Amino acid sequence: MTDGFLTTIVILLVLVIVAQVVQILLTSLHNARLAREILGLQKVQAARYALQVKLHREEKSAEALVADAMVWLRAQATEAMPEAALGKLDSPRVDAELQSLELLAEDGRRLIVSPYDAPDLRRRERERLARTPELIRAASCAPLVHHRRRVQSAERSLMNAGDYFDLEAAQAGKLLSIDWAGVSQLWFHVPA
Repeated sequence: MTDGFLTTIVILLVLVIVAQVVQILLTSLHNARLAREILGLQKVQAARYALQVKLHREEKSAEALVADAMVWLRAQATEAMPEAALGKLDSPRVDAELQSLELLAEDGRRLIVSPYDAPDLRRRERERLARTPELIRAASCAPLVHHRRRVQSAERSLMNAGDYFDLEAAQAGKLLSIDWAGVSQLWFHVPA
């Protein structure tokens, strides 16, 4: 009787273990299916949110976000570099090839606004000078960012200037006859 009893107990234990394994497998399959459904819902929600943002940005792009480009640039420069305290900005010089703008502050300092950081702007100016004929180079204006001078720089973008910075930049650029459409960041440089 003890052999039959032990055999029965072993069979019951094996059945319990098999039942537990089957339950674990079924639970895993169920959880995997639920995870796929949740990921699908997340993708739908993300697409819905992206569409809402796109529609809202399209509405905003139709609005006049920048009434005065110089006031907008001064506000952006002050926000980017509060220690520079440039004051009133005047006399814009547009460099359409480099998508850059040079402004004079009331104290005589220059402010260069460009989609390029200082090293990239210097490199692009050097490349332009290398392909420019001698006569045109002699008559051209001084470089925006001289390679030997220190430059204080600050970046403004969607990350630190608001959700509509790129739309505002495009409108300000249009008012100043410079193509900043599609620009996601602008650098503000004050040469020393």
